[in-house]
Amino acid sequence: MNNMTQYNPKEAIRNGNLRQKQRYYERSIRDAKKRLKIAEELEDEQMITRTKTLISARQKKLREYIKETNKLYGKNHDILIRDYDREQITYKKKKLDQSNKTESQKHVEAKIKSGQWGTKINPEKQALHMESTKLEGKSYLYDSEDPQELLDKYAGKGHINKNKKGLWDNREVVEVDHIVGVDYNSGMKTRWIKIHHSKKRTHIVPIKPKDGDDNNAR
Repeated sequence: MNNMTQYNPKEAIRNGNLRQKQRYYERSIRDAKKRLKIAEELEDEQMITRTKTLISARQKKLREYIKETNKLYGKNHDILIRDYDREQITYKKKKLDQSNKTESQKHVEAKIKSGQWGTKINPEKQALHMESTKLEGKSYLYDSEDPQELLDKYAGKGHINKNKKGLWDNREVVEVDHIVGVDYNSGMKTRWIKIHHSKKRTHIVPIKPKDGDDNNAR
């Protein structure tokens, strides 16, 4: 008897979209907290009061969304889990000095700017590489990760190689700042990802780093 969970593409896409909506609510809370920080620096009591009310309202909205989503779709386990860390304003984008960009990074940037490579994660392709909807034999990101956020933060920050004909590949390897998932072949937890760039099929796959680069990836 095969006890392995059967992959359902429609369900995977639906769950991916539900999680993306949760990430939207989390971003809205972070944005409100940034406003609060500004208000506190300005010592604007009226703005502080309004912003605290806004934060509470957005937290309530997220709380209700998670509860209703799990009630509606969570049969054997919760689809959404509250992650308070994602509601904090400690998230910082990795900055890169323009003058220090490599040739491959400039290539990625140009491809994205021209529209040849998209800026949105494809939910169906990504679902194959997410913890709860992964296809057997695939590396996967943890469900707590937001693939779109990873793409926004790290696209153009890694490196890609050229093939034997001297043409650039479309797969960008990037080291991120925390462990994001598991490489299937090695079973290793990793903070390395491969962004598969495409116009409409962009997705992210965790990978095992090359020898010498994995000191903190285990």
